[in-house]
Amino acid sequence: VGSSGGDVVLYGGVSDSNEYLSDLWQLSNGVWQSLPNGEVTPGPRGGHSLVWIPGTSKLVLFGGARYKGRWELFDDLWVVHLKKVYAYEEDLKEYIKQLRA
Repeated sequence: VGSSGGDVVLYGGVSDSNEYLSDLWQLSNGVWQSLPNGEVTPGPRGGHSLVWIPGTSKLVLFGGARYKGRWELFDDLWVVHLKKVYAYEEDLKEYIKQLRA
């Protein structure tokens, strides 16, 4: 869940039937709207973190997991645009390494 102003954005999660999801939703002014995903998405998952980048229409998604006969754990980073989803995994990891140095 990421939020900015009065809006909330959800990505993925787990359905009532234990299916892992990869859809993107936005709550704005009390109305839920399904947002289009790009051609490349982080994929179905739950238990991930999603935070809004202040002053932008972008969010950062980190990690999560899913169970498909065995647990798959993710340590990937994605930049989520509200219109499309793009992967900047390696670039973002390098940027974070530079910030920590």
